[in-house]
Amino acid sequence: MMHRYRHTPWLLAAATAILLTAFPASIHAATTATRPDTSKDAAAASASTAPAAAGCNHDTKLVLYWGQNSYGSANPSDKPNWEGRLIDYCRSGKLGTAVLSFMHIFGNGLDKTQVNFANHCPVEKTLPGTQLLDCPELREDVKACQELGVK
Repeated sequence: MMHRYRHTPWLLAAATAILLTAFPASIHAATTATRPDTSKDAAAASASTAPAAAGCNHDTKLVLYWGQNSYGSANPSDKPNWEGRLIDYCRSGKLGTAVLSFMHIFGNGLDKTQVNFANHCPVEKTLPGTQLLDCPELREDVKACQELGVK
């Protein structure tokens, strides 16, 4: 008999990439603000790592775990700080990859695959002949994010 949750390790690995949706205010602060150096040691440490950092040529953009509005679920009255539209994160210029989450029922030949994007898709609207949510706003956002180079 196959284990019902055989995909759980993969999902956990994807979820640990960077769980940004739970703390939208800190995301904004982390992606738009810089912390001032108040330590003399910080300047020395910065100078000692500058040559190594200058030689880096890999992608340093963020990975976003998006789609569950975890903060909104825990704080229903704080709607201004709920997870925003995907395109808003892509337009920040700080994003390299967006992990859309999540598929909670995997089609195995007997069940139909299902996804859940929290408040981002109307639950009552599905694609014809499927149980997959029809999310026109998300479809537009994914296309726009891809055009901006976000994977």
